[in-house]
Amino acid sequence: MTPFSEYLEHEIRRASLPQRAREAGECATADGRLCPLCHARDLPYDAETRIRNAALQAFWPQAGAGIPLEPLVSSAPGRGYRSVTKRKVFAELHGARIGLIETGPDGRSRPLPVQRCAIEPRSHAEVYRVVQAKLDKPYAKPLAASLRHVVVKGGMEEQTVIFTVDELSQPLTHAMNTLSKSLTHELPTVVSVFLYVDDASGSHYFGARDARKRPVFRRVFGKGEVRERACGLQFFFHPLSFSQVNPFVIDRFVTGIGDALELAKTQFLYDLYCGYGLFGLCLAARVKGVLGVEMSPLSVESATANAARMGMTNARFQRSDLTPEAVHKAMARATPADVAIVDPPRNGTGEGVIEAVAMHDLARVAHLFCEIDLMPKEIARWKRHGYRPARAIPYDMFPGTNEAEIAVVFAKA
Repeated sequence: MTPFSEYLEHEIRRASLPQRAREAGECATADGRLCPLCHARDLPYDAETRIRNAALQAFWPQAGAGIPLEPLVSSAPGRGYRSVTKRKVFAELHGARIGLIETGPDGRSRPLPVQRCAIEPRSHAEVYRVVQAKLDKPYAKPLAASLRHVVVKGGMEEQTVIFTVDELSQPLTHAMNTLSKSLTHELPTVVSVFLYVDDASGSHYFGARDARKRPVFRRVFGKGEVRERACGLQFFFHPLSFSQVNPFVIDRFVTGIGDALELAKTQFLYDLYCGYGLFGLCLAARVKGVLGVEMSPLSVESATANAARMGMTNARFQRSDLTPEAVHKAMARATPADVAIVDPPRNGTGEGVIEAVAMHDLARVAHLFCEIDLMPKEIARWKRHGYRPARAIPYDMFPGTNEAEIAVVFAKA
């Protein structure tokens, strides 16, 4: 199978477009080195949308769906959209350096300290600039020595900053308190600061944490939750909960999936991998009831609190690993009129989950793929168990990158 990234790169080369004009500091380090990590550096978004749509259409036949892929639902804006960003911390001779991750000529990772990333909000660039300046201060040495990642969540109005460290100590805590006070004084839009302890190895910015367990997570300053608005509703969720990175597409994403499922008041909606309740609560008014299932206790608590705050009495959420047994238990009362949303993490559904959902003979199931190279294998599993693709809708959730999101709605054959 040819990865989607190769189709996209091919279409970009074939287009031979002139480079877009960049603003000062955009996609570049202070010494003028350009960032090679995404296409936003060179492509205007309108041109990228056409190219991405062509690449998706070229990629699509090998997915094995047997139906047309609908046109790409674009993002507005296509730049400065990411509401979740991160920087890795590299230990250097004179202290800690934060940056994007670049592979050097020797094959090793090295920091790429861009002044402003084109797909990130300006507010995030300001946070990283100020954090780097604080880490260079003598008082911050205990924190700099233990720091692994800096993560920012939020948009232009307010930001939450999470510092990932490999251990806690009194000197580190003191340094963190001092840095937090200085950071929030200089940037009033930073509304909360947290310390997350992660002693596991791994390239993920929250390490290899087990979502089923409560982490060592300490609020240093400010609000205890992240705020997000979607479909006219106000959501609050734990900072470690998974959240969509492109808030400018969320409304069309959620409502589009609800429309494709052909929701009705007589149906029950099963929201698998439900997170903090985004899909289930946005669509609850269109169905008889919602049951969300999620392995993270932090996310389930957020979903339950959101439902109570919104007065959604027909929606409930439960914590469980997404296993075949958990699916059968959750869907014990499912009828052939009911529907489901399956929104797994990037590595796809667990073994037997698709098969377990299929056994309940639901009318329609929406499977959301954020790693579209997995589609041939997972679509084939649905087909083997009595479901056929009915609609396939691509969403430009990650402009500038080699990634896309496709929602495939399956109907009982």
